[in-house]
Amino acid sequence: MCFRSWQWREREVPALDFLRIVTKTKLASLPFMTGEPFALHYARQLIHRILPVGKVGFSTHALQEMAKDHLTTIDCTNVLRGGVVEPPELRAGTWRYRVRAASIYVVIAFRSDTHLVVVTAWRIR
Repeated sequence: MCFRSWQWREREVPALDFLRIVTKTKLASLPFMTGEPFALHYARQLIHRILPVGKVGFSTHALQEMAKDHLTTIDCTNVLRGGVVEPPELRAGTWRYRVRAASIYVVIAFRSDTHLVVVTAWRIR
């Protein structure tokens, strides 16, 4: 189907469609595709923008690790709100940011500018 230019501008294209195409061609692990790694202050700003109105997801692994250390999703959200963002690490093709507050660490990955995923979390004893 062909779109006229004015129809194309009005058509909403999901942000992740491009990432799905890129993932199929094995280019998703290249950091320049998403602009990552982000500077620490920008990562913190992005976290603060996503928390109130964006989507925060939890991986299955994160939920299992949180249960082991008696952590709740509220604990992790509070760490993200007030914690210190540490330099990112490239793991499994994604940049992961460790956020720490007191004795709790939360590792996140950004999926878009409105979505982040908690990859894992733990409490230091």
